[in-house]
Amino acid sequence: MSRHAAAESTRPAVTATAVRKQYGDTVAVRDVSLDVHNGEVFGLIGPNGAGKSTLIGLLTGTRTPTEGSIRVFGESSTAVDRSRLSVLPQEFSPHRRLTGRELV
Repeated sequence: MSRHAAAESTRPAVTATAVRKQYGDTVAVRDVSLDVHNGEVFGLIGPNGAGKSTLIGLLTGTRTPTEGSIRVFGESSTAVDRSRLSVLPQEFSPHRRLTGRELV
């Protein structure tokens, strides 16, 4: 394995550093830092209104942090190719009339 490949395999796939998301005076996510490595399964648990969905939106680049930084595969979360990301919501209920092929 080359040094470059070895570095890639040890670098986290997702890195969040001191992330904050604020809507007006309401702080939805406060000072979150985390690393998710390739092959890891990552989940969030917490009460309603704790900022779980907001944090997932930040990590996947569909929302922009008020403060802090998020890197996905070494790129800003808002610039990463989203086809490389996957999110499975807690309650996944596709429209019942769609076939598997139509859903994809």
